[in-house]
Amino acid sequence: MNRASFIEYSGPGGEPSGPGGHTHDHDQIHVPKPVIWLTAALIAFTIVSILVARYTETGLTREGALSPVLETSFVASGEGYIGDPNPAPLVARRSDGQRIVLADAGEEVFPRLILRGIASKRASAGIDPATPIRMIETADGQRLLIDDATGQVVRLSAFGPENGVSFDTVLKGARP
Repeated sequence: MNRASFIEYSGPGGEPSGPGGHTHDHDQIHVPKPVIWLTAALIAFTIVSILVARYTETGLTREGALSPVLETSFVASGEGYIGDPNPAPLVARRSDGQRIVLADAGEEVFPRLILRGIASKRASAGIDPATPIRMIETADGQRLLIDDATGQVVRLSAFGPENGVSFDTVLKGARP
């Protein structure tokens, strides 16, 4: 289209016009001003609400301090590694000297998997594997493994009720 054709076929304001001089306005979107103002007000309200909630901690869910009903600490040995064809027995030696077998030789069970994960994290951080792991039972019945050396907390009930009780022998006879 040359310049003369453009001038000839342009409508008021330089917009192209269709046959018969009709202009088409469907390429422009017109949003009513009240909709724009209400949208801006909604965005401002949302931002202010978030700021107020953060400042006053409204709606914030926090776990309270862990108040153990039972507590013990133990050192685990025999975790093995993934793919180990014949891992040694998994033994937890409690702080009171009691020795508890959590898994027999070659047996891949939940306690071995959890303690293997803790041992792996400790190894990557260069932490002595003989550092005790704490196990607590809270007032609401939850059992947790706490590795103070790495800051790792494992909530055993998160893995299902049958797995959650697999460490119960470690807690048996623990001090309140």
